Amino acid sequence: AQLGAEPYKHQFGPHPGLKDSVDESKKNIAEFYYSGRKFKVIGFGDSILKLTQYKLNALDPLLNFALSGSGSPDMAAIAEALYQDLENCGYTFPDAVYLGTLGGNPLLSHQDFEYIRSEAAFAFKKIRELFPHTKIVVYGIPPIFDAYATHYANEFNQFLLTLVMADGNACYVDLYFRFAGPLSLWPQLKMFPSPDDSIDGIHLTGKAILEFDKCLQRAIAPGVVVV
Repeated sequence: AQLGAEPYKHQFGPHPGLKDSVDESKKNIAEFYYSGRKFKVIGFGDSILKLTQYKLNALDPLLNFALSGSGSPDMAAIAEALYQDLENCGYTFPDAVYLGTLGGNPLLSHQDFEYIRSEAAFAFKKIRELFPHTKIVVYGIPPIFDAYATHYANEFNQFLLTLVMADGNACYVDLYFRFAGPLSLWPQLKMFPSPDDSIDGIHLTGKAILEFDKCLQRAIAPGVVVV
């Protein structure tokens, strides 16, 4: 689909790797529990969080439940599926829950924008219901080399910020303007195709991961609403 064409008109379909991801995450929760490591935060997200899994100080890789290619319904489904295991280990009161862009992959799939927003709002609400006293940290959509996603990115990021402000115990991490190039449109030239920051104009590598990691760590501080 191209910008201006009839968009994808139904919900973002369940991820084909959802069950395998949940099964692996259950094993990771048990491994983390028996490791004796200090519990602090958990994360549900997309490939931006998944592909940085072993390079973040902000989040233990065993508690990074991100799934590449996932949309907000998948993130909510994974959280629900893992809740009993987290509860059995005493992990339902983390300092923070990192939550992916919620709309990144649906936008890249050129899904109807109103569906994207409604599904994102539902997923955010579901995470809040599961973790009522925990700070939710949601990161926005970064600059992307895709006309459809770029057309809606700022509006969707503003929508995420609205969710955060209304929640009262959440933080929004802006990736768009942090990594956007001239005119705040496409990714910075250094992000594409240079491996120093991004190999494809979407996913973070190199110095961009370090910046992302610092943002996630700052976001969990009390009272911080925007990073």
